[in-house]
Amino acid sequence: MEKTEKPQNIASAALTRLLGLPVEAVRQTLLGRIQVLNQEIVLPCFGKFSGENGGVRKKPDMSLITDADTQMQDALIESLHASWPSIPVLGEELPRKEQQALLSACDKAVWVLDPIDGTSNFAAGIPYFCTSLALVADGRVVMGMVYDPNRDECFFACENGPATLNNQLLQSERDAPGVLADCMG
Repeated sequence: MEKTEKPQNIASAALTRLLGLPVEAVRQTLLGRIQVLNQEIVLPCFGKFSGENGGVRKKPDMSLITDADTQMQDALIESLHASWPSIPVLGEELPRKEQQALLSACDKAVWVLDPIDGTSNFAAGIPYFCTSLALVADGRVVMGMVYDPNRDECFFACENGPATLNNQLLQSERDAPGVLADCMG
């Protein structure tokens, strides 16, 4: 590796070695699957829950879970295993003991999935929820994707690489003077 190589190229190469595809192909593959599964599983259920008999339950920590959460998680785990069978998936809706066992047995990489991030909003018919997926390798988050099915927006980034929204580079306003002051009355 030459010293002039950009950090994002190093990250891209590492992610490509890990997943066997170029980063853009990984992004397109994951996005396509997540979009389809949201269309098939999540959006048809949106705003149609009515209490525990309507597919909404409370988990032991008192947070909500819906039938759509578990169906989406199962479908995404199946899809991820179809392409990357050696990388386990830690899903938010897995029982805690199963999550802990998976983490302790995982020595290289693990997918971390929240099938419906914002379940309370989803169950209440509030259109602010998404599917969140990250890849953790050697204890570092090396890739992340957040997909909002209501707006068809996909945020994606990989370690040391740029962050994108719908494959367009996100720009930082970090150096813009007075932005916060402009918001104050």
